[in-house]
Amino acid sequence: MKNRESISPTEHDDLAAAGEFNAGDANQVAERKSKAQRIDERRRNGLRQIMASSDGRAWMWALLGDCGIFRSCFTGNSQTFFNEGKREVGLPIMAELTEHFPDEYLVMAKEAKQNV
Repeated sequence: MKNRESISPTEHDDLAAAGEFNAGDANQVAERKSKAQRIDERRRNGLRQIMASSDGRAWMWALLGDCGIFRSCFTGNSQTFFNEGKREVGLPIMAELTEHFPDEYLVMAKEAKQNV
């Protein structure tokens, strides 16, 4: 399950929509956990769809490249902070890909190498 920082504002609103959360109420805890699992599954399904086509994999490879995943972000000046912010977008995506779609990730990397 995602930590609080990795949940989008919309997802956070969805989880909090029921009002005050009582962590001592087993029903509320189970409901919140179930909802968070459904949100995670929808995200994973979206990635699955992207990674299922060569066009989707090409788009994902370009996104990860634009995020600076495959290069150092250090510049020696304040540009480093900007670059690190871009990497913070790509790193969780890369982690999900390698955890849940390792075979598709390898196909994507091979396709990217062939298209250079």
